[in-house]
Amino acid sequence: MREQASYSSEWLLQEWQFRREMVNYYFGVLSRLTPHDNDANQRWRELNGKLSTELIAFRHAGDGLRSYEQGHATVSPV
Repeated sequence: MREQASYSSEWLLQEWQFRREMVNYYFGVLSRLTPHDNDANQRWRELNGKLSTELIAFRHAGDGLRSYEQGHATVSPV
């Protein structure tokens, strides 16, 4: 059981890290788009859509990680 919990926490952390990196990547690409690019508007819409999707996935990963941590938190005696 402990091994399964360890695997779950490791997977959640990896998922959160991956999503964070993807959000950072798309945000960085969007910030480097130049208005002089002929396809800038189309590229901005596409990248903005991908960023929005990754932000939602990042929030879900964070929620899952928080939920896991709250469910597995040990209560210390006061």
